[in-house]
Amino acid sequence: ASPTSTNNHRAVSMYSDDNARTQNLPYNRRATELLVACGHSISGEASPSRVAIGAAPPGGICGDAFVGRCHDDEIGDIW
Repeated sequence: ASPTSTNNHRAVSMYSDDNARTQNLPYNRRATELLVACGHSISGEASPSRVAIGAAPPGGICGDAFVGRCHDDEIGDIW
């Protein structure tokens, strides 16, 4: 989400390697569940409890993921 006045100028972002799936990195169940819990849809979403170990549903996260949160009020913050 982008920081706006409606979310108190807070943003949360998740970063992962776009090539993780083609590099055969393992399915990251926690990152995928966080993505879905935040309201994002993954294409062909399979139930995470029915996904084989190491296999990722289409749109699921593979490999490491970094989640960061920031506060950014460009008008209100004075440098």
